[in-house]
Amino acid sequence: FYCMGVTDSCGQLTDEPETLPFCDSDGNVCGAFNDKAVDCSYMCEGYCYWPGSNAVNPNTSQVSSFTQFKTETPGSSAKYQQCVNIGSQEAAHEALRHAQGAFFVSIVIGQIAGLLVCKTRWLSIKSQGMQNKFMLFGIGTEVMLVLFLCYCEPLNVGLGTRNLRLVHFFPAIP
Repeated sequence: FYCMGVTDSCGQLTDEPETLPFCDSDGNVCGAFNDKAVDCSYMCEGYCYWPGSNAVNPNTSQVSSFTQFKTETPGSSAKYQQCVNIGSQEAAHEALRHAQGAFFVSIVIGQIAGLLVCKTRWLSIKSQGMQNKFMLFGIGTEVMLVLFLCYCEPLNVGLGTRNLRLVHFFPAIP
């Protein structure tokens, strides 16, 4: 996450544009990102302004714009600094949630595989078939339950999982 501040150090980061303050030329807060007065376009001391906020640095008169950010190499000057690498933290949390969902699915697939291994200890599936209706009902119920728990959005939040792609089911297959 790159930002520009009044000084060379990173300031306070804001998540929402409505909470980003703007100051007048004297440094007094006079508005926010979406609601500011005419002469209220300067950066406030102690805040971090992202590219595209169009805030003016009162010391250097540089504007925090997308065009300026695209033309410079981030970190090579004091204009923009990398303050927090938000992307990697979010990606790590999402990867963890996908992994938790895949692990849950792998347990279920392992249970089904264990059932089939016990059933075919002496005779193969080809020779004895899958005639046990209770076993088929159990496998079907288990598969439907795991699909429901994987793809039901409120349960994803509660269990800390995410929807899985079909290829994430394959590593668990023995």
